[in-house]
Order: sequence, then structure tokens, then C-alpha cells
Amino acid sequence: MLAPSRAWSARRVVLGDGRLVRALAKKAKAPEKAGAAPPPPPSGSGVVRGANILKDGADPPILPDSEYPDWLWTIHQPNPPFEELLERAERDGVDSLGYFEQRLLLRGYSKKRIKEHNAERGK
Repeated sequence: MLAPSRAWSARRVVLGDGRLVRALAKKAKAPEKAGAAPPPPPSGSGVVRGANILKDGADPPILPDSEYPDWLWTIHQPNPPFEELLERAERDGVDSLGYFEQRLLLRGYSKKRIKEHNAERGK
């Protein structure tokens, strides 16, 4: 059997009247870290705090909006629903849709076809 860790090992304590009492050992102090982390820069410092992934790197600076790609400003917008894509494809043709919209249309069509097939088999 392994010996218990120092934090949980029992020790004997002699009280003033000579009685022996068992008590838990004192917890060991946590070792101090060799290099403390530098304090974070102030919030208005012009850097993106926490975006650094390199060990010896620095946080990247905040650039003006013109320095970022155009797709970044539309990434938060949700994808159009399948019905809307199907309507646009029937009205203007499939070639009027972009590559990713064509993929969404094909995925939605496949899901719809599978659901219809499963509904027929379930009857």
C-alpha cells in the first residue's frame, strides 16, 4: 500500500495535560511560480488581448476596418433558408446562386428527399 500524501497523513499532537491526540498534518504550501505573468495591457491599448497563440508572441494590434477582408463583415449573417434558395434557383436559375448557396440548396434538397422517403416507409 502506498503511503498517504503529506497533506492527509496523521500526526500526533500532545496537549497541555499530556494527552496524545491525532490530527491531520498541515497542508503543504504551493510552490511559487518562477515567472509571474505580466499584467494585461489596459483595455484601450489598441491590441486584441488573448488572441496570441504563440509562446513568445505578442497580442496582435487592432487594425482599421479597411485592413480586414470584406467577408469578415458578413460572417455574422445567417444562411438563407432552403425555401428561399429554391425559389431563387427556380426563378433565376441555379447559376445565379453562389458556390456556397448552391451547396446549401443541394444539402437542403437531399434532406427533404430523405425525409419524404422515410415518411413513405413509415406508413
